[in-house]
Amino acid sequence: MSRTRGAWQLFRALTHSDYALKLLFDHVRNFGICAAVFAAASWQLRHLAPVQPMLAFGYFVSAALVVFGAFLFFANQWHGMQRLKGADVPQWLVSIVYTLYAGVSIDIIFSLARLGG
Repeated sequence: MSRTRGAWQLFRALTHSDYALKLLFDHVRNFGICAAVFAAASWQLRHLAPVQPMLAFGYFVSAALVVFGAFLFFANQWHGMQRLKGADVPQWLVSIVYTLYAGVSIDIIFSLARLGG
């Protein structure tokens, strides 16, 4: 692919490659899995047991889910960035993807901060 390709040519190349399309859908699916793990952490934190030993366990489970969700998110992000670096795509597309990743990361951080407050 040439670095001067437009959006339409990139779209056509993506839709004509089974591997590229599968990789894109796998990546988006992985974001959904991360969101489900974070939602489970949020649910657990909002539904803590009133009994003292179970309260500590509930906090532990919530924290473990947040750590696991963050690991999945950043592993998925790292993999996506490595694949994007290896692909022959225009710089404007790389910039858009990096900006979206940064926005999603910041949103996740602020969402997690609201959980505790």
